[in-house]
Amino acid sequence: MPVPISASDAVFVGELISTDHRDVPENELLGSKVVWNTFRATEIWKGDEAKEFRVAVPPGECEINFELGESYLVFATPLGQNVSRQEFDVLITSQCMPTKELSLAAEEIAEIKRLKAEAPNGNLDHLLVERWFEDLKSGDDTRLEHAYHWPFSLRPDPNQSLTLIEAYFEDGEPTQLGYLLEAFVSMAADHPAAHAATRLALAHPSALVREKAQHAVLNLEIDDAERAAHWRESMEDPDPKVRSRAVRMYGHFGRLSASTEDIAALLQDPDDNVRASALNSLAHLRSVDEHLTEALPLLSHPEYSIRSRALESLSYTENPKNTLAVLTQGFEDSHQAIRASAVRRIAQLNLDPAHTEAILLKALEDPENNVRSTAISSINQRKIYSDLITLAVGEALFDSETHVRQGAAEALSRMGVLGEPILPNLEQQILVETDERAKFLMESALKEIQKKLREKNRRD
Repeated sequence: MPVPISASDAVFVGELISTDHRDVPENELLGSKVVWNTFRATEIWKGDEAKEFRVAVPPGECEINFELGESYLVFATPLGQNVSRQEFDVLITSQCMPTKELSLAAEEIAEIKRLKAEAPNGNLDHLLVERWFEDLKSGDDTRLEHAYHWPFSLRPDPNQSLTLIEAYFEDGEPTQLGYLLEAFVSMAADHPAAHAATRLALAHPSALVREKAQHAVLNLEIDDAERAAHWRESMEDPDPKVRSRAVRMYGHFGRLSASTEDIAALLQDPDDNVRASALNSLAHLRSVDEHLTEALPLLSHPEYSIRSRALESLSYTENPKNTLAVLTQGFEDSHQAIRASAVRRIAQLNLDPAHTEAILLKALEDPENNVRSTAISSINQRKIYSDLITLAVGEALFDSETHVRQGAAEALSRMGVLGEPILPNLEQQILVETDERAKFLMESALKEIQKKLREKNRRD
């Protein structure tokens, strides 16, 4: 049975010399009580060259109980994000990994020694990195899936990895190359070899690799100006997908050094998605207003996805009049999802209460369920109540869409005495309502309105 060296952060033989109970921040894997098992290492095949390792064991079917003074073959991984190894200097293990008593581990130790003998200069990590590359290049789905789970427990020498990457970049499959680059940069973000690999990818003949390289730039440990310069250069790439990804990254993560004029220039790009991405970056930088004229045509684009992205970006203008004009145009769109988005944003901002009320009233009469549901949800979430809204909500009790009826009942429950004119509607619909939750909400709304009316009458 293959030993799980590639999936382990540390592999060693050690004697258990102490246990210690610790209180730590709540962790979904361990809970809040952790037992630290401290091992004195006698042989280390992978991991820090430490004399001692502290290892915790998650509760469950793979739990293993260690005994003081006994020696074990231990496979261990970092605890995770909630209780980090860096903060608590602890690894985790279990008998499923498979950690076991040394007296029972002869087969596993023989396999580790065999691998070590095959490894260049006895370096297991070098051997594992080479095998990882072989799996990536294989094209075999099972081996690829296996490879995707390796990188973050490998301890590769960056220069060795760069040598392999350089060789692979000449004829490697683009999808695998993109994954390889991201994984390598994640492992060695501060090493010159990772920078060199990223430069190779940014100039690669495949647009897919160059597109993946945009995200790798984000992970490099370089200053903001240098990172932004990489993206700025890629904004002139011949491939639209690369330009689109680059301008998004430039606007969202290079903002300290980003030029809005450089981004705005891509509003004239021949590719629709590049223009939409440029607009999204301008919105992120709060610079839409000064480029509104060039951006507005995207709201009338024949493709739904482009109009949707444009509406999202243009709804973040700094000028309230511009925002209202954009959202009102969105509400008149032919696609129900765009109309629903416009309704939600109009209610959220409520820049002009009279205009908001008019839009919500129209939305409650929309032929599409999604738009009516969004309108009733917005009324509930934003507590937008008025006499006209109350009457419209009363009519929504008879809607064919269950979610709309449920939402109408919830809104009436919150309106209190404003809901008095709707009492006949409530009483009528309760008698015929077939959805249990809607009926329960309507009955609750009826009781709540009646209660508020009694309280009002006592005060009067």
